[in-house]
Amino acid sequence: RIEGRLVKTSAGITALVVGLLLYVLRRSVRLEHLRSEAEEALRESTERYRSLVEATTEGTLLVLEGRCRYANPTMLRLLGCSEGELQLLELAEVLPRDEANTAAWENIARAMGGEETTQAFEGVLVRRDGGRVECVLALSRIPFGDRNELILLAKPVGRMVARPGAADEEGGTATAGWERFSEQLTAGVFRARASQQGTV
Repeated sequence: RIEGRLVKTSAGITALVVGLLLYVLRRSVRLEHLRSEAEEALRESTERYRSLVEATTEGTLLVLEGRCRYANPTMLRLLGCSEGELQLLELAEVLPRDEANTAAWENIARAMGGEETTQAFEGVLVRRDGGRVECVLALSRIPFGDRNELILLAKPVGRMVARPGAADEEGGTATAGWERFSEQLTAGVFRARASQQGTV
C-alpha cells in the first residue's frame, strides 16, 4: 500500500512538473514570437523614418531616446561629422542647452510630452570642430514603439559662427565674412539674435 501511494504521489508530482514546464515553454515561445514581431516592427519603423530623413532636402536628424541615430547627408555636412561619429552623440551635444537654444528645448519638451509642435524656431547647432551654426529649426514628433521620438529639421540662416579666434575658409573670422557679404548687398542689412539681450 505504501509503495502504491508513493508511486501515485510521484506520478502526480511528475505530471504537475511536466505541466508547469509545458506551460512555461509555451509562454516562452509566445513571448519570443511577440518580441520578434516587435523587433521587426521597430526595424520597419526605423527604415521608414530613415527613408523619410534621406528624402528631405533640409538637414534632418532622427533622434531616438535622446541620442542622434541617423542624419541625412545635408545634416552630416552641416555638423561636420560622419555617420559613425554622429551615432556617438547625444542630442544635447549637437543642440546645446544654452540661452541660444531655450526655445528649441522648450519645443522638444512639449513634443516629448505629446503636443504637436508645428512652429519653426531659431537655434544654434554645434559642429564637431566646435563651430556654431545658426539655423531655423522645426520638430516633428514620431511614434516609435510605445515612445514619442523626434525628427529635427535644420536650415542654416547664415555662415558658420566660428569658435573665438578661429578663422574661416577665406582667412578671416566668421564676423568678417558677414561684413564682406553685407557690403555686397544693395539693401540695408543688420543681424540680430533672438535672445534675452536682443543682440544686434
